[in-house]
Amino acid sequence: MPQVWLAAEAAGFLHMKEKDLSSLCIEGTHTLMQEMPFSDWTDMQIETVEALALDCPYQVVLVHPKRFCFSQSNRNRL
Repeated sequence: MPQVWLAAEAAGFLHMKEKDLSSLCIEGTHTLMQEMPFSDWTDMQIETVEALALDCPYQVVLVHPKRFCFSQSNRNRL
């Protein structure tokens, strides 16, 4: 039988890096599945993802990256 781990795709929100996001991570890990907005990403959104990955104890995985590649700006940021 395959193992099933609970997790959530987390939409970005203000002050995300100050919150305990462990309940959104893949069960038993510090892996956070981050869904980015369906618009051109702002510098603040990118900085938040960077802070989650570099300053917090999370391994951030951007989920569904193909959904966000409509924008040249987003492709460059990926």
